[in-house]
Amino acid sequence: PSHLDAAVNAVEDVLIETNDGDVLVFMPTERDIRDTRDILDGRLGAGIEVLALFGRMASHEQQRVFSPGAKRRVIIATNVAETSITLPRIRYVVDTGLARMSRYNPRTRTKRLPVEDISQSSANQRAGRAGRVQDGVCIRLYSEEDFLKRPRFTQPEIQRANLAEVILRMKAFRLGEIEDFPFINPPVSAAIRAGYDLLHELGALSETHEMTGRGHELASLPLDPTLGRMLLQAREEGCLEDMLILAAGLSVPDPRERPEEKKELANAAHKAFAAPDSDFMTLLKIWKAAPDQERGGKNALRRFCRTNFLSFTRMSEWRDVWMQLRDTFREPAKSLPPEQAETALHRCILAGHLGHIALRQERNQYKAPGNREVMIFPGSNLYERREKNAKPGQEKTKQPLWIVAGEIVQTSKLFARTVARIDPQWAAELGAHLLERRYSEPHWSAKAGRVLVTERLLLHGLEVKRQPIDFGKIDPVAATQLFIRGALLEGTTLIPHRFFTYNQKLRDRLEAALTRVRSSRVYAIEEHLFEFYRARIHGVSSIHDLNKLVNERIRSEPDFLCVEEDDLTGGDDLSSDLEQFPDQAAVGNSVLPISYAYKPGQEDDGVTVQVPLPLAAQLTSGQLQWMVPGLREELITTLLRALPKPMRRSLMPIEATAKKIASEFNPGRTDFLEALAKHLRQVHQVPVSASDWPPNSVPLHLQPRIEVLAQGNKSVIASRDLESIRATAQKQERKSDAWEHLVPRFEKYALPGWTFGDLPETVLVEE
Repeated sequence: PSHLDAAVNAVEDVLIETNDGDVLVFMPTERDIRDTRDILDGRLGAGIEVLALFGRMASHEQQRVFSPGAKRRVIIATNVAETSITLPRIRYVVDTGLARMSRYNPRTRTKRLPVEDISQSSANQRAGRAGRVQDGVCIRLYSEEDFLKRPRFTQPEIQRANLAEVILRMKAFRLGEIEDFPFINPPVSAAIRAGYDLLHELGALSETHEMTGRGHELASLPLDPTLGRMLLQAREEGCLEDMLILAAGLSVPDPRERPEEKKELANAAHKAFAAPDSDFMTLLKIWKAAPDQERGGKNALRRFCRTNFLSFTRMSEWRDVWMQLRDTFREPAKSLPPEQAETALHRCILAGHLGHIALRQERNQYKAPGNREVMIFPGSNLYERREKNAKPGQEKTKQPLWIVAGEIVQTSKLFARTVARIDPQWAAELGAHLLERRYSEPHWSAKAGRVLVTERLLLHGLEVKRQPIDFGKIDPVAATQLFIRGALLEGTTLIPHRFFTYNQKLRDRLEAALTRVRSSRVYAIEEHLFEFYRARIHGVSSIHDLNKLVNERIRSEPDFLCVEEDDLTGGDDLSSDLEQFPDQAAVGNSVLPISYAYKPGQEDDGVTVQVPLPLAAQLTSGQLQWMVPGLREELITTLLRALPKPMRRSLMPIEATAKKIASEFNPGRTDFLEALAKHLRQVHQVPVSASDWPPNSVPLHLQPRIEVLAQGNKSVIASRDLESIRATAQKQERKSDAWEHLVPRFEKYALPGWTFGDLPETVLVEE
């Protein structure tokens, strides 16, 4: 980056042009500090000592900057050196004009750490570092014009921090509403709303922003409301002792140190405490491994920290906070089995971080509330690294599906820090007051005997639970309609009531009648029956509800759910039509059963006649096409309209001619088209031959479908193609004849022993 190059050049110029005094360089990030130090180490001679200073450094390394030696020094620091501490022997300051600021985004509840331009007051404070003992020089790597455009003062922390704790304290001390408090620099309304939302999530405030009993308890605790909520939950779960340790540990900076020159050793030492599914448990293991005051006091703790690359200062602070919290909670500790204790701890952590749950999308990538994509922080135990020599897609997926994060921080990316595996069911339980319920896929379930709907429970937009529930409790009207269609109309559910059997028989009879005459009114029967039920059944979505309704009214109105024929047909008489569509037809000396289907476009649409195998080979199209009287007129009309125009003109009007032919014509046992052509030539003097009809002149529903049955009513073939039916029938007969001739050669009875030699592996039946 340009500010690194400019800072390095400025340091070199200072060291060349001056002979005494140390140089302090302000950099915004730890990475900038390391990069700058690496560059200067390569350019400066052995007579110059280059040091770094930032908050997460090991304490013994931080102490080096306070003990200057004989060499001139270049100290590269973050803004921790701006106001927090005073460094000796600093005479020159190089100011990049940048700093990493902590900002809380109230909309996404994310802690951001952006690198920003510092204010004029911060720039002046940095310049003052150079003149503590004697006159100094400050080199600003930005113009005076840029300096004058910057704000005079750094934005107050109350305008860039989470306001939940401020609101809670104000309400507890009855200081009035935060919106009305006379702040010198009042916070923005979005931050106030976010504070209220977080307190409602924690159960400290009601939906109307009134303090709850839990809110008063949280206000009495000397720590952040989020950590307080975890402790209150731990009291209920029975894991308060361990939760006090974790809450104290989360209140202080991470004690783990990773010196740059001993990074590998530090990682190896920290790995001994690593818990594979929880960074929180890692902290707990560090605490339990550390010696307590009774086992050596501070000296033992100091040795432990030195061996395991831990900060003694932060470990001591951790203990101090823990002792304060322990004194606050004087309740007797409950003990849980280890397998239950870990679950209880993570439920407590989740109770304070319901807004920090996330669902796995891909390796290390999770979807967090607000449709945000977050990455597990690389320093986490749950961060998944590619195995060496592993091909993409072959890595073992060990990451949990759901996690909770101690914090979500925006730096170079949006990172989830201090994470652990959770069960989404815990989130549904602990965040019940925040759940959004959505319903989809309502349906009749014959197994459950009721209308069910899928309930999706969403917490901050993430689906934490999906379950089937009774749809009648959600939408009674729609549930009743689905019950009628699924249970009473589909006919797949056994309903133990007389009305159901009666109505079903009537419906089947009417639908069968309408199917024969190919009337579209067959679909209206179901709708008429649905309207009949809907007018009489209300608030019924299960078999239990139906039984209750029937039992209440069966004595006074035994037939209140029995439908009449007129209710389904509108008063139409179907008996005359049915005579034209018989159940069976005489073909030769046989009577063949006929079935009907009204399924346009499907294979079994129209008429199906069942033919025994011996009779199939002798069938003629004349016999088949003339079986159903109700279809004859439509068939003739269709064929007349398919003739060439000159022939068709002689047969006008087509409808009248077709009606006359249907009453006079009889094709007999000949080919149907040949017989019809002969009739037109003889009776109507139209020179027609069978070849004058184009192929496929007859629609499928007017071509009888033939199903050939062998012995035992086994279906051999079903087709509308008479030639294929004949060929298949003849083939089957030849096989049967050949088999009959073969049987005597191989069948033997009442044999006293094996006197017939070896059996052949195969017997060929002539095809």
